Amino acid sequence: GATFDIAVIDKTSTNIGQYPSIAASGTTIGIAYYDVTNDALRFARYTPTYGWQRFTVDGMTGMGSCGNASANAGKFADLLFTSAGQPVITYQSNNGLNIAFGAALPTSQTYSWSCVSIDTSANVRGEGIDMVLASDVPYIYHFDATAGAIRQVSCASSISTCIATGSSAFVAEIVGSTGTTSSIVTRPSARRTASGKAFVSYYSASLQGIAIASKDVGETSWTTEYIDTPPAGSSYVSQAGMYPYMTLNNFDLPSIFYRSNENWLKYFS
Repeated sequence: GATFDIAVIDKTSTNIGQYPSIAASGTTIGIAYYDVTNDALRFARYTPTYGWQRFTVDGMTGMGSCGNASANAGKFADLLFTSAGQPVITYQSNNGLNIAFGAALPTSQTYSWSCVSIDTSANVRGEGIDMVLASDVPYIYHFDATAGAIRQVSCASSISTCIATGSSAFVAEIVGSTGTTSSIVTRPSARRTASGKAFVSYYSASLQGIAIASKDVGETSWTTEYIDTPPAGSSYVSQAGMYPYMTLNNFDLPSIFYRSNENWLKYFS
């Protein structure tokens, strides 16, 4: 007896809505997504007061946007809200990693976006993004498709301070080497405990299995364990670890759902 209401949020382009990422802050719902037609990052927001509103963030000009009209911006978008309800979006732009910050509060009807490049090189980076805001301090995890590696990009201050400082506020490090493959999706899933320990799960093309890397406060290197790999001597390409999704249980330990090499959905804790 249940029915579903389907609402059109954005139809301003002929091809729009790829890589949607949703987050909520109080009664505000936000969605970041890619406008294929215009190679642009868009953001839509719902509040009970204003309903659905749509904003241009990057990749094309528009009121309050970053205005980088020549950039191919918005793929692999990942959205979170700060504790004050301000949207933070990480995304790929011209094969690099960018971050956008909307300083306005949910009570405002407009945004003034600030966009910063935070991990660029000649490599193809910024794929399969996952982001954590720990007390508004950003930690971003993404895939370097050229080098075959998962990278962490972080800033030691709150996101507003990091954005005001610019690219130099962000530092990058390699979480783990994965190797590359054209047939397996590599997207990290990350969480941080209240004490600051980081966990990152991802697919390793080198070992054809799912890996989990961890790094505690004060540690200088990542510890990596492989929790599901194919049997020795197997001749097929294992898909164990595709599409991982990780959460933390009540003991601040990781629980991961992922696709297995049998093409099943498995759960690790």
